[in-house]
Amino acid sequence: MNNELNVFLERLIEEKGFENLSEKLKADILEGLNKRLMAYIITGIAKNLTAEQAEKMNRMMEGGKEHSLEQIQKFLGENVSNIDEVVAQAMMEFREIYLKS
Repeated sequence: MNNELNVFLERLIEEKGFENLSEKLKADILEGLNKRLMAYIITGIAKNLTAEQAEKMNRMMEGGKEHSLEQIQKFLGENVSNIDEVVAQAMMEFREIYLKS
């Protein structure tokens, strides 16, 4: 997991008020949150792509040919001019939703 995302997710767990978690339970929560956050970010990115671009991104991520993370990042950088803002916005929305639940 990306170190910045890990720090973000660990902070979410703290903000949620979870205390005295075993390392195993914390790792399980982090893993689940990471999957949910990634899905949320991908959805946010897809909203900024044309249907054709979204289909291409989907193919790159799902298989057929193996695409490296760098190739996917390059594709997104070329097709979403404000990718950093889109990701940051998705993370903040995810935080709000998670803390309200």
